[in-house]
Amino acid sequence: MRSNRLRCRSTDRGQASLFVLALLGLFAMFATLLTLTGEVVVDRAKAQAAADAAALAGVVEGEGVATTFAQLNDAFLESFVVVGQRATVRVRVGRVVATATAEKRQRVVATPAN
Repeated sequence: MRSNRLRCRSTDRGQASLFVLALLGLFAMFATLLTLTGEVVVDRAKAQAAADAAALAGVVEGEGVATTFAQLNDAFLESFVVVGQRATVRVRVGRVVATATAEKRQRVVATPAN
C-alpha cells in the first residue's frame, strides 16, 4: 500500500518546474508588451511636442526653421503647408505621426492717450 502512494507522487515530479517556466514566459511577454506600449506613449508625446514647435517656428520663419525645430526634437518633418497666415506641419517620431497647426496673427498694441 505504501509503495502505491510513493509511485503516485513520483509521477508528479517536475510539474512545478513546468508551471514556473510557463509563468516566466507569461511574465516575459507582459514585460515586452509593457515596454512597447511605453515606447509608443513616449513617442506620441515627443511627436506632438515636435509638431507644435515646428508649426510655431514655421509660421513665423518658414519651412527651414520648422525642419530645424523638428530635428531638435528628434522628429522628422514629413510635410509643411502654408495657407495664408496658417502653417500646418506633420512630423514623425518612430512609428508615431503628429500634426499641428499654428496661425500668425497681428498684435494690436494700444497706445496710451495723452
